[in-house]
Amino acid sequence: MIFDKLFGKKEEVRKKEEHASLDFAKLPEWVKGEIEDLDEEADEISKLGMERINDSFRRLEEIVNELDEKEMDQEVLRKLENITITSKKKFCENMKIVLSKKKWSNTRGYAELDEYIRETEETVRSINKTHTTHGRYLGIVFQSYLKDMGKELKNIVTTTGLMKQKMGLLTSRWKELENISGLLDEYQMIHHGGTDIKIEGLETEKAALADELHSLEQRRKELVSSDQYKEHTKATARIDEIEDEEERLNHDIYGHLGQLKRILKKMHKAIENGRFSTNYDNFKFLDSFIEHPAVTLIGDGKDMKETKRLMRTMLEALDKGIIDEKRSKVEKIRSIGESTISGEIVELRRQYDLLEEEKGILCLKRDEYDVGELLRIEKDMEHHAHRIAMLGEEQERTMSLSNELSEKKRNVKMKIKRIVEDFHPEITINL
Repeated sequence: MIFDKLFGKKEEVRKKEEHASLDFAKLPEWVKGEIEDLDEEADEISKLGMERINDSFRRLEEIVNELDEKEMDQEVLRKLENITITSKKKFCENMKIVLSKKKWSNTRGYAELDEYIRETEETVRSINKTHTTHGRYLGIVFQSYLKDMGKELKNIVTTTGLMKQKMGLLTSRWKELENISGLLDEYQMIHHGGTDIKIEGLETEKAALADELHSLEQRRKELVSSDQYKEHTKATARIDEIEDEEERLNHDIYGHLGQLKRILKKMHKAIENGRFSTNYDNFKFLDSFIEHPAVTLIGDGKDMKETKRLMRTMLEALDKGIIDEKRSKVEKIRSIGESTISGEIVELRRQYDLLEEEKGILCLKRDEYDVGELLRIEKDMEHHAHRIAMLGEEQERTMSLSNELSEKKRNVKMKIKRIVEDFHPEITINL
């Protein structure tokens, strides 16, 4: 099994040094030794599994970069990027952001490996969300890239699951040691006192951060209330709407033209074997239209010259009975061909061109505003608010420790003794 290949079948027996008794003062040293043993076991788990996962994430980065830089046939698919810009561009941008947040450094010990596994699972969820949101249409043209990504993602999920399963064997020990270690820290804080001084220091830091946060909030209000920012926001929102409308138009066009694929293949074959005599000779365009009808139509010039020429040739083939189909099918295809020359399809293409023109103007307007300062301010505000909240929590904990120190100290010692002796019956803690 892959589990055995990754981590080996041999189960190492954890050796514990048995003590008839252990002085309370020596507990920190004992806990440290236990944690070191646990960390060594976690390191063994991470050695092979992490390398496999990191290799797959690196390969995902390579695939995304290759997809992002993939160039199309400029003569036939000049505007492919305009059609798939929302899907391909946003997919690659989001994937790069997701993968850039992944930490590549090797872990040391249980805590770092546990964090690595949770971070990996979160990254996988983000990748799946990106694929669902922006990767819906990529399979039409970039199927091989998606298959390669799927292969690497499957390897990541499988290996992470196996590592998580192996880590489960260490979790109860880790939680026990973490609990004991936390209680020992709490005991030391009570024992050494100094809570009033610590509370004062926490309050000073909180006040300084609050002043800085207020200044940042004022500057942010100035930026977001400016006319330039309002124009930027308005343009950005409209661009998103346009890209959604373009996707809808692309889908509508494909819904019509996709029905012509079978007929056009038959016509192409009839031309090749001489059953259909015609002056039509742009077979590269014909092949492209069969593979990607909506893409090719929008990639045609504004007058849709090649598209209309192809449709007229198809109608001629229908009139001459070259294509063997039921009458109802022929009439339906004829209707689509005529609407592509001067009807609904032409109108859809006109709407798409108008959206492209509007988007081009809006992109220039959007990019006139530099959002760099605003993003930096918002990031600093988030950091300050989080730090203030953390200081408040620490302040509350510290204040609670200043009450009834003697009783608290005795209770903590007894609690530590009970936990250690319950988990390790072979040990007796001497208070």
